[in-house]
Amino acid sequence: MARALTARQAAFVQEYLLDLNGTQAAIRAGYSPRGAEVSASKLLRVPKIAAAVESAKAQRLSRVQMSADTVLHTMSLLSHSSIEHYVVDDEGNVRPTPEAPDGAMAAIQSIEKHCTVGADGELTYRVKIKLWDKVLPLKVMGRHVGLFADRVEHTGRNGGPIEAVTRVERVIVDPRMGRTVRIETARVFAPLLQPSRYKGAHGGRGSRKSHAFAGLLIDRCLTKPTRAVCVREVQWSLAQSVKRLLEDKIEELALGANSA
Repeated sequence: MARALTARQAAFVQEYLLDLNGTQAAIRAGYSPRGAEVSASKLLRVPKIAAAVESAKAQRLSRVQMSADTVLHTMSLLSHSSIEHYVVDDEGNVRPTPEAPDGAMAAIQSIEKHCTVGADGELTYRVKIKLWDKVLPLKVMGRHVGLFADRVEHTGRNGGPIEAVTRVERVIVDPRMGRTVRIETARVFAPLLQPSRYKGAHGGRGSRKSHAFAGLLIDRCLTKPTRAVCVREVQWSLAQSVKRLLEDKIEELALGANSA
């Protein structure tokens, strides 16, 4: 049986359901603001937390009786709305006509009702009916039935074809072992291979920035004796350390002491 959530994990789930903002939910649940983004990412990958979030979402949808069919039905109602579906009675009240679809009143955004009194004391009503915008519902329904297929065309540099190269390979001679070493770098990090006093990269978690710099550092150490200081802003265990990353890279490239 899966263990129950801790008090702080349960608080995170409740806070996350408010706005689905993981970072802010972690902060509100009591996690350190400094590492809130990392904490949220890790928490949402914990199976029991992910299950709790999905269960709470399902329960909420059940309470409000919301489903995909409900959403599509409402969108269809709005997209088919017409001012001819309504009549105004003698007292200025708006009512649906017999031909109007069920729920037609939900397509009305606002009703303005003005009453004037004539010289003979007779009341006259002037009513303005405004329906909800139909453009967005029509787009949504059109996509649902495949009328508007989302299509995005990409081109390479200067409008040319997209380059298929995804990695740049560097061949380096290891003087200690008398053989060549092939180090691959993702094409997106290729600019880091150019000589520069300062180098940096910005991106989200999982973009493999650390792996790119680990490869660059090993490259540098193979060609020139180097001392480097490697640090992480957030580290939860040695398994996440730069030391472990470099060890894995060295083993991957067969550069360890035990490698032939």
